[in-house]
Amino acid sequence: MSVATALGVGSTDSPTMKAARARWHTWTVLEPALTVVEELADLPAWTRTKNDAVDDALRALARIGSPTGTDDSVATTVLCWLLLPGAVSIAYSYRDTDESIDELVASLLWSNARTHDWTKPSKVAPSVLRATRRAVQAEAGIGEGARRADRTWASTQCFEPQALLWHQFPDTDLGPGELSSIAELFDVLDAAESAGALRPIDRELLIELAVICSEISENPDVRIRHQGRAGLVASPVTRVVAQRRQRSEAAIRNRAVRALNRLSDFASNSWPETAA
Repeated sequence: MSVATALGVGSTDSPTMKAARARWHTWTVLEPALTVVEELADLPAWTRTKNDAVDDALRALARIGSPTGTDDSVATTVLCWLLLPGAVSIAYSYRDTDESIDELVASLLWSNARTHDWTKPSKVAPSVLRATRRAVQAEAGIGEGARRADRTWASTQCFEPQALLWHQFPDTDLGPGELSSIAELFDVLDAAESAGALRPIDRELLIELAVICSEISENPDVRIRHQGRAGLVASPVTRVVAQRRQRSEAAIRNRAVRALNRLSDFASNSWPETAA
């Protein structure tokens, strides 16, 4: 199933789209911002022109569909129809987190479009899509959305009981500098994921590699500190992860290197303090 099908806008002849066409001229009377096109079918192409009036038209649909406005939920579906490219991109980004990702994105998109505060000056499309992305993250328990939904759990990193990492820290608390560096690392990962520079599955891979690298480094007979991106893609590390995930070492290494390159580019361009 696609996001469009889940929304009921997979076909222009669907019941929802027929209802929207029947209401279109009534809506244009209510909202002059919608008079930019004569027929509803012409609206998607017009919204891609990057005209300054696009946000006004989207805001008009948000107002008509909102319970605090005209309360016509069909207009909400039309707004979602116009935001489909962004919604499809979100679904693609998180396709590995849920077998029903299209239905999940469709429902969260519709909910956020319906409840969008059309009285605020922020642009409608990025606001609704950003809220949808965070809602998907919250459902999947990853990224900025999860951290906002449950900051305590999002700050928690789980390790197996037998992990050597448990023996790396003394009984005393970590110092302020150590805590701030860990917090900054997760801030960079969250920001990179939210910006689309790092996929959730790649973030998980990097964290897993880091944990395994830390565990293996406890073995004095294995030296990986200065191998393969600070040891993250050293052979002893990638071998363990490859066995766990039933993938080849080369596949794990190549994916990790690509993710690290994207993260490095993002940090250099968007997180200048990490470059110091």
